[in-house]
This record gives sequence, C-alpha cells and structure tokens, in this order.
Amino acid sequence: MTEAVMRLRRGLLQADERHTMEEKNQIGARIKQFRLSKGLTLKDIELKANVSATHVSEIERGMTSPTVGALAKIAHAMGTDVAYFVEKKNVSMTTVVHKPFLFPSADWQI
Repeated sequence: MTEAVMRLRRGLLQADERHTMEEKNQIGARIKQFRLSKGLTLKDIELKANVSATHVSEIERGMTSPTVGALAKIAHAMGTDVAYFVEKKNVSMTTVVHKPFLFPSADWQI
C-alpha cells in the first residue's frame, strides 16, 4: 500500500493531495468504463496501445497516474480523445468524422 493511501486512511492527507487522488481515480474509472463499454479487454488495450495490461489495470484502479503519452496511446487504442478521460464534466460519447480536404477547382476565385 502506498504511503498516500495509508495517510488517506488515517485522514492525514492535505486537501490538495486528496484532490489529486480523486482525479487519478476518476481518470482510471473513465478508462475502465469506456473500455468495458467497447467490449475490450486489458489485453486488447495492451496490444493496440503498446501499454502493458498491468499498467492499464493499475491506472483503472487508481494505483498510478498515466503519463500523457500512455493516456494518449490508450485513448487512441479505444478510438477516443484524451479529453474524454480528463474533462471535469461528464463528456458524452461522440464520433469524430474526418472528411478529406477538397481542393478548389481551377476556376475558383477569391
């Protein structure tokens, strides 16, 4: 058990430490919820994101915080944006459609 968890149980964490732990737990919970909603296993994420299943599990359980790079890889592997996991408010699931850029015709004028 980490020192922060032991201090939390004893009520010794400062407000900013509690806030940081809550954010870490929220990110992990959102990752897990989204992963399960997509029917993905930890092993699926490991293979798609090149982040170990153990590390993803630790993030989901709030045992560790993801690096920005790991979070980006996990989000990409699940087909979503990093913002979905870090937004303070509830974020609805959205689909982003990328349309190809259409070049103007030769007779196009400004």
